[in-house]
Order: sequence, then structure tokens, then C-alpha cells
Amino acid sequence: MKIDAQYRSEHALPSGMRVTLRLLAAADREELGRAYRRLSPASRYLRFHASGPNLSDALLDTLMDVDHDRRLAIVAVTDSHDLKSERGVGIARFVRLDASEATAEAAIAVADEAQGQGIGRLLLAALAEAARERGVLAFRGTVLASNAPMRKLLEEAGAVVREDDGETLTFDVPLGTAADDEHDRDSLLRRSFRAFAAYVASLRDKAIAMAPATKGE
Repeated sequence: MKIDAQYRSEHALPSGMRVTLRLLAAADREELGRAYRRLSPASRYLRFHASGPNLSDALLDTLMDVDHDRRLAIVAVTDSHDLKSERGVGIARFVRLDASEATAEAAIAVADEAQGQGIGRLLLAALAEAARERGVLAFRGTVLASNAPMRKLLEEAGAVVREDDGETLTFDVPLGTAADDEHDRDSLLRRSFRAFAAYVASLRDKAIAMAPATKGE
């Protein structure tokens, strides 16, 4: 299924929740702001490097600035309780790096109340497929060089180290291409998911420790 403006992928989760994946649209601006407010301070710090209760207009403008080629975002939504609107429960995006059209920085955020249900995995799979369709061959990330377990996972995922300054390690996780065998791509994606899941978990632990306390939350 091509991931374009008509893309809608519906999934029933083990919990009974039904989610739909689709591209971020201009009409999602207000819900994106509401979804941010529903995040815990630690999750806000992890994903947005801020813990205040509201997104600034400038940051919201940046998040909504997508062309679905160089800057692409996929949202996971579910029906609101009154079934009259959609409620955002996750978002994944990539931004191509200027230095390489074939490499992109990737990020995934899932609402606190929806974590642990497989939404992150669905978003990553869709994001990787959208990236491959657009010629992106690898996602780039950074971890602490001293994180030995993470380095091992990256090696198992086939990650390519781009820079190691002794403190941080910058790596690319290859996504495969449409010309690759489908089984090989799926296997590569699973390894990539494990690496990125561990990467996000390591950041979450750090965020929980570093997030400023916010009164009233």
C-alpha cells in the first residue's frame, strides 16, 4: 500500500483499541497541541526537549511543516469517546538530512496511555516503508558511546557507525530498498525496530531523570 495522501491503514490492537495510520494533515494542528498536553513531563522532555504544558506556536509551526517527501509525518489516531472526532495517540516522522538525501533523522512519540500496545512498532514499520518509497536508505540516531548494551544491539541490527567522538556515537540503521528480497527487508526492519526501541528506552530513562518537575502535573 503506497503511503501517500490517500493512505489509511487500520489496525485492531490486542487491547481492543482500533487505530488508523495516515499522513499528518493541516487539520491535525489543534489535535497535535492537545496530544502534547496529554503527555507526561518526561515524555515531553524526551520528544520535544520541553516540559511546559503547551507547545509554542513556533514549535507547532515546525511540527506541521511537512511536504511528505523531505519532511514526512505519519499519525496514529483512534475515535474519540463520543465518536465525533479523532484522537491522536502517536506520531512518527523523518526529516532528510541536507548532507544526504538517502539518510534521515527519525523520531516516534506515543501517548503515555497508549504505550505498550504495539503502536510504536506500527508507526516505525509505516515510517520505514514511506522512507524506502522516497529513496531513504537509512535512519540516523545518536547514543552515548559508553552504552555497551546499546552498541551491541546496533551491531546486531547492522548499524553503520558514522562518528564516534568518545562521548557519543552517531549511527545509521539501514532500511533496505524495494529491490531487496521482501523477507530480507522484513528481517532488517525487525532488527532495526529492536535497535530503535532500545535507543528510545535509553533516552526515556534519561528524560525521566532530567525532566524538570512541573507543578500541578
